[in-house]
Amino acid sequence: MLTEDQIKILKKTTPSYDKNIFPPTTNKLFDDELVGLIGQANRAIGNLNSYARIIPNPDLLIWPLLLNEALASSKIEGTQASIKDILNKEANLKTKAEDIDIQEVINHREATKLGLKLLDTLPIANRLIKLTHKRLMDGIVRGSEKRSGEYRQGQNAIGREIEPIDIRYFPPDPLELDNLMHRLEIYINAETIKYDKLVSCAIMHYEFEAIHPFADGNGRIGRLLITLYLLKEGVLKYPLIYPSGYFLHFKEEYDLRLLEVSTKNEWSEWIKFFLKALIEQANKSEILINKIDRLYQESKEKVRLNSQSQHSQKLLEIVFTTPIVKAVDISKKLKTKHRTSIMLLRKLAELEILKYDTNKKKNIIFKNQKLIELL
Repeated sequence: MLTEDQIKILKKTTPSYDKNIFPPTTNKLFDDELVGLIGQANRAIGNLNSYARIIPNPDLLIWPLLLNEALASSKIEGTQASIKDILNKEANLKTKAEDIDIQEVINHREATKLGLKLLDTLPIANRLIKLTHKRLMDGIVRGSEKRSGEYRQGQNAIGREIEPIDIRYFPPDPLELDNLMHRLEIYINAETIKYDKLVSCAIMHYEFEAIHPFADGNGRIGRLLITLYLLKEGVLKYPLIYPSGYFLHFKEEYDLRLLEVSTKNEWSEWIKFFLKALIEQANKSEILINKIDRLYQESKEKVRLNSQSQHSQKLLEIVFTTPIVKAVDISKKLKTKHRTSIMLLRKLAELEILKYDTNKKKNIIFKNQKLIELL
């Protein structure tokens, strides 16, 4: 942590928050490239929405996208975990990653779920933001001791705070937070939007990150708000896009574009970068949900033709939302005897929907391996 003396010295030469650049003026903002990207991004998301509408059970496809977003967003902050780590952890199996890394991803996903639920009754405002932050920082995760669910009381900084010190940007003084977050809240919930909604989303994300209202977890909450905002505005019909995948792949440029808004008032290049992220990730999401849906429909047809059990269809839905299961878990969910659950799971294995170690006699683990590989 920086001392007050270090902060005073560094602030003399380090860029800091400028409240006068938000929101940007239209002057020189919209060039031909930006206008073209707005059209492309809206079409890509529109195609994704159209595809999701014709899928019989889109809820089955939401959780993999939420998990992918949570994983990518957490990795941007340095978390080291994989899809398999998360799935194994939730099945009470051994994992390669540290528990704290896995828990951070799980918390991110659960914070997103909470945000989606709160969005039914609350605007994207201070209460919702603080509640999602509290869920993000719940339990034993990095930063959980730093005023979970409350805005910071001290100065924070973007960059390296230990030797060798390399601070690139200072967010606003904590005494300014209430007014600045209130101004952002008004912008987010304005009934008349000056810009295209995707452009407004890019502007909103920058401003939240620039304010950096929490002591920790700002990046993850800021990226979570992208999905919530697009859903609130009706741009997305389902939370089926994970922009953090693009931000992670181009992390250096992501950081640079945000910083250059603060240091050079360079809104245009940041918004272009943001729109490119939405275009690529909408296209990737459409490809992924197409593959998952195709796998599910093929599996559903196998079950229809080869199983007489009344529980088979429900079991299929379970293994497409929980790809690693044990018979004891299935017995609880289906309210069946253990023996019945084993028979049902083995039947899905016979149909090559699930895999398991045939040498094991107890505590057998069944995996929807094809789905796991798609993720």
